[in-house]
Amino acid sequence: MINILFPFEIYAIASYWNFFNTWVKATAFVAGVLAILFFSLVVFRKISSKKKHKTSIIKNRLKHAFLGSQTIAVICLCAFVIPLGVNAFIGRDLYQSNDGDTIVLNESEEWTIANNINTVLKIKPDIWKTLSVEERLDVLSVLKNIEIRYLGINHEIYLSADNLEENTLGCYIPNERKIVIDVIHLKNSPVNEVVHTLAHECHHAYSRQQVEVYKILPNEYKNMLMFHNAQLYEKEFANYIDGDDDYYGYATQYCERHADAYADDAVESYYKAIFEYETKGEN
Repeated sequence: MINILFPFEIYAIASYWNFFNTWVKATAFVAGVLAILFFSLVVFRKISSKKKHKTSIIKNRLKHAFLGSQTIAVICLCAFVIPLGVNAFIGRDLYQSNDGDTIVLNESEEWTIANNINTVLKIKPDIWKTLSVEERLDVLSVLKNIEIRYLGINHEIYLSADNLEENTLGCYIPNERKIVIDVIHLKNSPVNEVVHTLAHECHHAYSRQQVEVYKILPNEYKNMLMFHNAQLYEKEFANYIDGDDDYYGYATQYCERHADAYADDAVESYYKAIFEYETKGEN
């Protein structure tokens, strides 16, 4: 069992080193110190000068020290690996937002940029770079609720961060009503790009709801121009083109083009509001 767990734990640490820096490094440090200490106590214990076969004794000690050190390391690293395994088993993402996961419709007026300007200010690059992953996710959660209000979405959207597939910055999961932001993107990308991803995914939630409304319309209303986009989205969602299979086909879908255009405007709105707020404060 030890021989099976140890390589898996090493792989997990290498994979998640950038996700939980303090946690991973602290766990690895404790495991390493205890393993080295045990190894040293076993191997370098004094051998009586009266004993024969000293070479054999040293070999046995090395074997015992190696196995013991490995066992100690495996036990210590379980403190890191077990929570990851539990999260994976129950389908929980690496990071969950703590702030404003639900938006009550009759209280939605509070979710405006102006009413949350102190939080919006945190997407300034010089402030954003000082925030932890959890703090960044909480800021995005407030922006997410602002987007829900502006888009008129009538249900909550949950927000989390996880290790997504390569080249996937974010995704909206309709059946869970959840937006997931890629952890590496959240940690390393410029803040305006992260906000763009959030707004993009919020528009996907809006597009999905447009289709839901369109489906329950009486047939005599479905051909009205105001529902044209919903018609397009319904067809695209039924035969969605993934970017890994056909990037051009993916990027030219109406649902993606419209989400990008909306996200461009959303990012501009946030930074325009910050500029106006700070300019007003200087006057």
